Amino acid sequence: MNKRNKENHRTHDGFLKLLGLSFILSAGFIVYHQTKKNHSNFMNSKDKKNSIDQEIEANLSSFQKEYDEIKQIEISILQERSSQQNLLIEEKNKRIELLEKLLITENQKNNNQEGNITKEDKSKKWLSKAKIAYTIIAAVLVIILWMINDLSSTVKNGYGYFNKSDFWEGKWSVNSEYLILQRGLEGYNIGVEGDFSKKMTISIGHEGNGEFFGEVIYKELCEMNPMTWGFFLESKGPNFFSFGKTREFYLTFLREGRTIYLATIRGRILANDEKHQIMELEVIENPSSTPFPKKVRLSKHLPSYEEDFKEIMDHCLETSSKSRLEMMKNVEKILKEKVEKQN
Repeated sequence: MNKRNKENHRTHDGFLKLLGLSFILSAGFIVYHQTKKNHSNFMNSKDKKNSIDQEIEANLSSFQKEYDEIKQIEISILQERSSQQNLLIEEKNKRIELLEKLLITENQKNNNQEGNITKEDKSKKWLSKAKIAYTIIAAVLVIILWMINDLSSTVKNGYGYFNKSDFWEGKWSVNSEYLILQRGLEGYNIGVEGDFSKKMTISIGHEGNGEFFGEVIYKELCEMNPMTWGFFLESKGPNFFSFGKTREFYLTFLREGRTIYLATIRGRILANDEKHQIMELEVIENPSSTPFPKKVRLSKHLPSYEEDFKEIMDHCLETSSKSRLEMMKNVEKILKEKVEKQN
């Protein structure tokens, strides 16, 4: 019994050992298999990594090649641009040289000066300054011409204001018969002071530069000098202190081609408007006692001027004829007496 138990006990222990060994073998197999699997996975992973690295290298190589191609294209583009820029710069320099030559030629023609213009900025500044100078000169010339024109116009107006050319020039007479009520000449006492029945005509012309020259037709003057009864009024200029309202006339006549002074007469403007133009002549110096009225007032362009002129001229001609006849009679008388004495 004890022996069977021992055998059973041994069989049980052997079984347990066998079972333990099986377990250990199974565990070792599992570990081995897992280790092999891991090693296989590791090798596969390594191969995969190598494959990825190779692919990455291939991609990098491809990228490098594309990069090199792009870079080469950029270089060619830059070279082309540089070539184009060089062409533009060369063309620009040619234009600048041509412009400089033109400017130098123009400067030599106008000013006979030599100059070398080599920079674009210099040529532009020169052109800008020339334009500004021409503009300023043109503006100054316009202003000067305007000032001269305006000044000449002002001087002319002022000169005309003092000279009163429109007033003094014309035909003057003293016969205002039938016109007193019509023209409102009352109060001016037109005529020779002291004897309003006497007649006188004066024709005055403008000689320029403020000078006037006129001819006086007056019976008393003709009787004073019947042989050459041409009497004249001359005036050199107005009296500026009276603002041109007065001027001095010199009464003269011709003798043997020479001008003989007779008297100084002051002319004064009494009325000067659209209706009335009236002057007064007053003797202020008369060393030769010429029979010119001491004071006379005349009006311009009276209707009776031509009639009065003809009447006085006829009287002067008649006086001159009588004087010549008397002179001839006197000459004959003297010659006759001389012949008688000789006989």
